[in-house]
Amino acid sequence: MRSHEVHSCDSGTCGNPGLWRHERGHDEWLFTGPLGQGLARLESGPEGARLSFADGRHQDAAAATELAAAVLGVEAPFEALPAWVTARLREGAEARAVDAVARPTRVVDAGWTVEYVDYVGPEPDARPRRIDIHRGDTRLRLVVDDWNP
Repeated sequence: MRSHEVHSCDSGTCGNPGLWRHERGHDEWLFTGPLGQGLARLESGPEGARLSFADGRHQDAAAATELAAAVLGVEAPFEALPAWVTARLREGAEARAVDAVARPTRVVDAGWTVEYVDYVGPEPDARPRRIDIHRGDTRLRLVVDDWNP
C-alpha cells in the first residue's frame, strides 16, 4: 500500500490537511479541518464510492468524481491522482515542459493542467512535493509531506 500525506493549500498557506491512502483499485481520502478533526472520509474502488461525514451521514455514487460534483460542487480528477502525484503520464496526456533532468514540470491531461512546482530532491527519480492542478475555475494544490511506498 502507498500512503500519501496530501495537504490542500491556498495562497501559500496550508489548511485542511488530509490523508490519501492508495493501493491498486482502492483509494481512501480523509479530509480534516484546521485543528485536525475528521470532517469526512471518501472511499472509492471498483464497487463504487462512498462519502462518510463525521456526523454519521453518508452518500454513495458510482465514482469519487461523481460524489465530488454532487456533494462539493466541484469536478475533481480523483481517477487521475495516482498518476499525477507520481509524475507519470497517463494515456493521452502530454508533457508540455520538462526540467533539466527530464522530469515533467507542466502536463496537460484531459483538459487539466498539472504543474509540478517542486520535487523532493534534484534526482531524476525524485517524487513531486508540490503540484498545482487547474482547469477553468477549479484549482487544486497538493503538497505531499510524506511518501510511504
